[in-house]
Amino acid sequence: MIIDLRDYAGEFCSSRTDPSIPALRQCVRNALLQGDIVQVSRKRIKSITVSFLDEWLGPIIVELGLERVRKEVRFDPPLEPILAKQLERSSRLRTQQPG
Repeated sequence: MIIDLRDYAGEFCSSRTDPSIPALRQCVRNALLQGDIVQVSRKRIKSITVSFLDEWLGPIIVELGLERVRKEVRFDPPLEPILAKQLERSSRLRTQQPG
């Protein structure tokens, strides 16, 4: 499945309250549960933030696991290393049990 991120969220994917996130999350989740690889096109995106990524993919990572999401959700062009690291960090924080 190919998702053009701009079709959902516009040029600036910068807010964790973006109204497109629930539909985008459901689309990706459903595709993964059906066994599809998800290709996310960022070609027409001017910016994407960690908060947007975390709100969008964070619940899917908690449900399906970081490794599965890493393998089955592919970005074109790839996420910048800092965004990928921050997404990993936030997913760890989401899954930590309160001490």
